[in-house]
Amino acid sequence: MGSKWLFVYRYWLTLALAAFTGTPAMAAASSPTGAPSGNSSSLSITHSTVTPTELKTLLREFQRAQKGELQALEHQQDLEKRELRASQNARFKEWKKKEKDERHKLIQQHMPFDQLNPKFKDYVRRMKALQKIFEDERTQQLREHDARLNAIKHDQVTRLREFQDAIQRGDRPPQRLWPESHR
Repeated sequence: MGSKWLFVYRYWLTLALAAFTGTPAMAAASSPTGAPSGNSSSLSITHSTVTPTELKTLLREFQRAQKGELQALEHQQDLEKRELRASQNARFKEWKKKEKDERHKLIQQHMPFDQLNPKFKDYVRRMKALQKIFEDERTQQLREHDARLNAIKHDQVTRLREFQDAIQRGDRPPQRLWPESHR
């Protein structure tokens, strides 16, 4: 009973594939055993060749997939930038609160102004140092993002060239060329 349904499924799948590709039905579809008949005029569908219209569609979809891959990367990098900014803002607020508490403690100790003045000047120096650290973190992240984006773009150019070469030969391009999200 199961083999009958397997045959029917395979038969209809073969017919659907033949209709989708625009070629005559495979010779295997007419044979109950699945073996091709002796009819040499019927075209067989291989997984490596496709019609010219399919090639255009494949190229368009491939380019769309590559564009989507870049957009996804840019979106991810934007989220990382926001996270870094939020983290830095939280750290700066904590630092300001801690510094404010320390200043208040110094003032409550009733220290003479000439002793407080250097400590307040140190506050400005420490704040500039913290801002410099934040700027360095943002610069480092920007370098990493640029390197990743350039690597993806270079990889995409290489894959697109290989994809187009396969299309020019009339072959179906290998699956490994597609972006990760479309494999």
